[in-house]
Amino acid sequence: MKNTNYKIKIASIIFGTMLALTANAYASEVSGTLSTGLGNNSVSGIVISAPTANLASGTYIGNQNVTLLSSGSLSIRYTSDGTTPTCSTGTVYSSQVSVVASQTLKAISCYANSVSSPVSSFVYTITPASGGGGGGGGGGGGGSTYVPPVVATTTIATTTTVIATSTPIVSNVTPVGQVLGETTYNFLKNLKVGDRGNDVVELQKVLIAAGFLKTDATGYFGAMTKTALMKWQGKFGLSVTGIFDLATRDAMSPKGVDTAPKNLEVNGYNFTRNLTIGSRGQDVVELQKVLIAEGLLNSEATGYFGAMTKTALAKWQASKGLPATGFFGSMSRAKLNK
Repeated sequence: MKNTNYKIKIASIIFGTMLALTANAYASEVSGTLSTGLGNNSVSGIVISAPTANLASGTYIGNQNVTLLSSGSLSIRYTSDGTTPTCSTGTVYSSQVSVVASQTLKAISCYANSVSSPVSSFVYTITPASGGGGGGGGGGGGGSTYVPPVVATTTIATTTTVIATSTPIVSNVTPVGQVLGETTYNFLKNLKVGDRGNDVVELQKVLIAAGFLKTDATGYFGAMTKTALMKWQGKFGLSVTGIFDLATRDAMSPKGVDTAPKNLEVNGYNFTRNLTIGSRGQDVVELQKVLIAEGLLNSEATGYFGAMTKTALAKWQASKGLPATGFFGSMSRAKLNK
């Protein structure tokens, strides 16, 4: 039994010696350090991937901003005209892409050593956002989606053509028997730059007869009419504003004629509720008629209470000794309903 153990030990020593000699022989034939490639010497790299977008393909309302992403790439290039980008063509992505109309974005990731990814495509259909257009005409709009009639726009375009052709409405003839500073025409509303109509014609006839307006009576209240009116107001001791207001109407109209606008209470309309911005209805129409007659609202009576109506109402309230709030409440109703 002892002999057997000795034999095993001797064989182990001989085998170990042979391995050592073999290892020394092999080591003498290479330079550097031998490595198995395992342990801490693991292999690393970058995964090539096509760009992604924060906004998936689809249909959207209004303008959109698209962010392109690509992990580990040196750059991203994209096109929006239907062509295919490469790492040498297309726009270099640097910030969000604004998509304002239906289009297809194509993008590619560019890596080191001229390596590129597959091309990504993002198809966007853009539907225009429905706007909250401002209400023109009688009230401005205050952000409302209400769209007032556009009749006034057509009228302005037509009269502009007349002015451009310098076609006189009334010839420059001094009215027979007219007294300077007085006319037989009964003015019932205020006039200012931008106004048109027969009232302007009659005003211009007076200014022409007085020698202050050196042009024809066109029916359009422009800068020349304003300048002439200011001279007329100065001559007769009125406030020189260039606005044909109540005081000027009183001085120019036949003596004994009431030039104050006729409010709607004479027509029997009875206001029964408060009105403010956003209100709509026949009572708004009737209120706007009052303000138009007073020369405070230069617009059509649309039936919508907007910013322009509020401003005109505040002026009316101030002229009547009421708090100029622009809110049509019980005090203003009582004034018109009496």
